Amino acid sequence: MIHLIYSPNWFYGKDIAIDVVSIIVLALIGFFSIKYYNIKKNKNYLYLALSFFLISLSFLFKIIMNFKIYYHEIETQKIGFLTITYNTIEVVDNTFIIGFLIYRILTIIGFYILYSLYQEQPKLTHILILYLIIVLTYFSQSAYYIFHLTLAILLTLIAIAYSKKYLDKKNITTKIFVVSIALIGLSQIFFMLVYFSTQLYVIAEFTQLAGYLGVLTTFIMVLKHGRKKNKN
Repeated sequence: MIHLIYSPNWFYGKDIAIDVVSIIVLALIGFFSIKYYNIKKNKNYLYLALSFFLISLSFLFKIIMNFKIYYHEIETQKIGFLTITYNTIEVVDNTFIIGFLIYRILTIIGFYILYSLYQEQPKLTHILILYLIIVLTYFSQSAYYIFHLTLAILLTLIAIAYSKKYLDKKNITTKIFVVSIALIGLSQIFFMLVYFSTQLYVIAEFTQLAGYLGVLTTFIMVLKHGRKKNKN
């Protein structure tokens, strides 16, 4: 049994559209990371690309599951047998469990790769952490807030790591990146609070999208700067 939190009725489908935009934005970030790798020949940019491609792929699974959930609710409402309590729906279909499990695992792994770029650790440590991520996600799949709490903590660590980098060089692109990551982290707090008001789901979706757009802006600025530097 897995509990899935719904958006407000009037927002049905609109959240899917926002997630589609997020997929495009994340895929572009991955693309620009590869482009910048071709300029700088730094393997870190390949890991950045992998990070954002994984997060982009995770959103694809989320969208597929949301389509199925919305269709399930609409069809059941037509028959008149659906009971929704506190804006949640109980789903026993294994495809929901597997789909959302993959979405959550890919998202956390994607952001962990981003975090680990500037926190060097032995390969065995990475393997252990990836194992713990999978185990934690699997056994907490019925606890909606655990996933978002884990992401919020991870994003906070990423923001702190890159803030130190900004304080060293005072680079405007790094500042935009830190603010963008902070916005994505803030969106996870809003997602956790959906239990109190489904309207917060709407705020969370737009805050998260703003964060991803900010990251995309950062990579476009970095790519342009890299090209100018190469020409000079």
